[in-house]
Amino acid sequence: MRSGPFKIFIVFQWILFSLCPGQLRSQASAELLRFQQKYPGNSMVYELEQQEMTVEMKKGKPLIRMKEYSSRIVLQDNATILSDYKYYFNKTHQLKDIHAYSLVPEGDRYNKVPVKDFVRTSEIDDGIFYDDEYAYNFNFKSVGKGTKLVVESETELPELFIPVTFTFKRHAPVEKARLSLSYPGNVKIRYRLFGDSDTSLIKCTSIRQGNKTIITWEADEIKGFETDNVAPDSRYFIPHIIIQVAAYEAEGQIVPVIGTVGDLYTYCYKNLKDTIQAVGSKVKKLSDSLSEGKERDEDKVNAIYQWVQRQIRYVAIEDGENGVVPCNAELVLQRMYGDCKGKTSLLVGLLRSQNLKVSYAWVGTRSIPYSFSEFPQRGCSNHMVAVWWNEKGEPVILDGTTQFHRMYEIPAAIQGKECMIEKGVNDYMIYSIPVAPPSANTCIDSMYISFSGKTLVGTGTESYTGDRRAEMLYLFSRSDTSHYSEILSSKLPKASNKFIVNSVSIQDPSGASKSFIVNFSFTVPDYLTQDKDRIYVNLNLDRFPGNLSIDDDRTMPVEAEQPFDNIFRCTLKIPESYILEKIPDSSEFNEPEFGFSQHYSLKNGSLTLTTRVYFAFQVINGEKMKSFSRMLSALHRAYSKSIVLIKK
Repeated sequence: MRSGPFKIFIVFQWILFSLCPGQLRSQASAELLRFQQKYPGNSMVYELEQQEMTVEMKKGKPLIRMKEYSSRIVLQDNATILSDYKYYFNKTHQLKDIHAYSLVPEGDRYNKVPVKDFVRTSEIDDGIFYDDEYAYNFNFKSVGKGTKLVVESETELPELFIPVTFTFKRHAPVEKARLSLSYPGNVKIRYRLFGDSDTSLIKCTSIRQGNKTIITWEADEIKGFETDNVAPDSRYFIPHIIIQVAAYEAEGQIVPVIGTVGDLYTYCYKNLKDTIQAVGSKVKKLSDSLSEGKERDEDKVNAIYQWVQRQIRYVAIEDGENGVVPCNAELVLQRMYGDCKGKTSLLVGLLRSQNLKVSYAWVGTRSIPYSFSEFPQRGCSNHMVAVWWNEKGEPVILDGTTQFHRMYEIPAAIQGKECMIEKGVNDYMIYSIPVAPPSANTCIDSMYISFSGKTLVGTGTESYTGDRRAEMLYLFSRSDTSHYSEILSSKLPKASNKFIVNSVSIQDPSGASKSFIVNFSFTVPDYLTQDKDRIYVNLNLDRFPGNLSIDDDRTMPVEAEQPFDNIFRCTLKIPESYILEKIPDSSEFNEPEFGFSQHYSLKNGSLTLTTRVYFAFQVINGEKMKSFSRMLSALHRAYSKSIVLIKK
């Protein structure tokens, strides 16, 4: 499941501060020139991003009101794409009012052009069967160079358990960002600043006005950021604040909301209300049939786990309370589909019907940087798994949303994250999910090649374990044999775009084996370079991780999908009429978090290249990125080596 406040965090990016009439009479041309000179090369700038959060007591409990204001200024003529806009909200964030307008420069003044048509639409994410999110779609008029695009809105948040997020940094520069929080003395508030970059730019002030506390955070001239496919989610590094109501006083009593991990657990445990009940007859009957003939608890768990993985279709559901409350096991079994909560509910029901000790667990995937122990809030989790307690009393993670992970193989998406394991009404455990070593996620690519004129001809075998095995099994299981070559070609970083996969066969498509093996044959036309009596050939046909490179001045962290070992072996049978000029030198670069080694060996007329590349990290940043960049440069140099064969 998703965590609501982060999907719709754009809603919390602005505050409503009324524009005074003087602003409409400002020197429009001078403003445009100033921003163009200050932020060259940018198509737009966030001139002002403001948000006012007010907490006040209504009918004995806090009510959160948000006033938001956003003003962007267009700096280039080709930025008309900015005219289309979406404003997101859902049932927990009640939109009370919204206005949008363009401020179009006319000489040294601005002409206000209101947006008149707001079209409300349902927003369905990929993989979401039902989504309770909505958007107002609208179009700014007269968008051109110097135009300001303004959105003002008011929302109410009746759900106190949902935190408020304000993000200071955007993809484009932000001239000024301001967040204001006002709350009375009988409400306790928690907040925390997250992010690695530019947090020092944020200035915080706090004042008391009667019974109210007013806190303001401001930042000026914040550079925009660009992300790429090796960066983690931007919340890992951009500055943002999360605000959570911790408790409030009503009728002389302290009412907890989420001030501690225990408060968060109480809230989450209440959402299990429909699953803490006697196991239904259909669930019991299925559980008995899956466990029949199995004496060991581990074998029973494995059989039930695999059945839920393969037979219950994963369908994400986001519908208000159903986004956090699991369906009961009988209903999931009847439907034969469920989201992470539903599949977990069925797993728990099936296992408990065999008197096995099993628990629900809430966990955040690696797409969110938060942890329960650091700052407990609902946004710490966006996923649910089951936990079986083995004979030693150790927790074993069972993620029913995966299809081909074996028991004891934890998906990379939740490795290294904290999970909150249910153990009863007031009993829970915060458990850090271990990170698998590189040896648990391997790809061994073995090729045997020969020459046919200038064409390279060969056969190969790919062997996968761990997460990489599960990924390849998933891809092949969804395709017929006519697409096998396309799948394999897309996953292998080959040295030439002329690499042609001619045939592919797979072993054990059921996924019962520890390794998933793919056999293939291939040709690479015009790969050899021939000069009189010499042949030049590069044996680095597999060049993992492709063209990845890291700039020396990079500030964004680098994320690996999982720690892994990638081993490539290429064996060339040297033609009888040729001899090898020399064996190339070995290369290596070794650090605890990453590295590679490469060496050549000659035996019985065949030359074998062996290259190993390993990543033993999830996220690296700081000085480690410079070392990682040097490693990649050394690896690319090693990949450029060719061997020379001389005619006898």
